[in-house]
Amino acid sequence: MSEQAMAKVDDDKPEHIKVLTFNIALDGTVGGLPGIIDLIRKSDADVVGLQESEANTQKIADALGYNVVHHGDTAIMTRFPIDDVTPEKGGIVTHTPGGKQFAFFDEHLYFAPYQPYQLIGIPYQNGKFIKTEAEAVDEAKKARWTDVESAMKEVKALKDQNLPTVVVG
Repeated sequence: MSEQAMAKVDDDKPEHIKVLTFNIALDGTVGGLPGIIDLIRKSDADVVGLQESEANTQKIADALGYNVVHHGDTAIMTRFPIDDVTPEKGGIVTHTPGGKQFAFFDEHLYFAPYQPYQLIGIPYQNGKFIKTEAEAVDEAKKARWTDVESAMKEVKALKDQNLPTVVVG
């Protein structure tokens, strides 16, 4: 097999990445930063999407030696280089050690009303009780559709629309 053909085979070889999404609850104040850092370290994740991550984001990234992009109450951390950041900082483009680029987005959608509670009659955040799947979908859209549209706009802002893309949150 020629070198050129071998290179082609290597280029087509899939690479695996480990992804973690983690709501660290009130900037890590509930579970404690040492436990959060230890969990992320033990997960051996290549890319991490954090939710409810604010002032302690940089401390976590520094402790792990990760690159980080912070957006509102979310953060994306990665052991890989960050090649690009989307306009609103909700997503990044990075690449694996083998050079394969991919996009990664982290979202933290609004929590209330919470449709599982609405369906089974648990009072929570003034959510009305509902009975059907259609009502649950309608309530979810009312609560989160603006956030979903914003996230979709960020994904569409990618310069390369053909990149493999991961969305967590």
